[in-house]
Amino acid sequence: MLTAATILLAFALAFPVGTLVEYVLHRWLLHARSRTFVSHRHRMHHKSNEADTLWGDFRDFSLGAVPFCWLGFLHSLVAGIGFLLGGAAYVFVLALVHKLSHERPQLVFWMRPTSHELHHGETPRYNFGIVTRFWDRVFGTFADQMPTPRHLRRGGK
Repeated sequence: MLTAATILLAFALAFPVGTLVEYVLHRWLLHARSRTFVSHRHRMHHKSNEADTLWGDFRDFSLGAVPFCWLGFLHSLVAGIGFLLGGAAYVFVLALVHKLSHERPQLVFWMRPTSHELHHGETPRYNFGIVTRFWDRVFGTFADQMPTPRHLRRGGK
């Protein structure tokens, strides 16, 4: 019974860890100023504003998860297996939400339909989280609407 509980707990823990990993990689790797293959490919995604196939997104997002998949094994083999399976499930959810955010945003009912669209603006500075905006709120990158440019604000402030 302890084994099943360990697997389930580790599986469940992969989801909040996944949201943080997703946010960090998206904000500081995919939107890095440096010209890497990965950041260039992400810029092309922004330019086309289209999602890959579900399988393509799953494949690409899985690569970002690989360095973190071992974390559960720090506890035990059973926890490692649970965390690995939870990570794979999270990456599938991530790929699905990303695809829906582009093609049918109204189905991502826990976020406004324009939420991902705001991220794809001319200079992406907001809404780096894909599955949740929790980390955007924590790190101050959440936007519900595009901010008014400084020169258009009353008093220039």
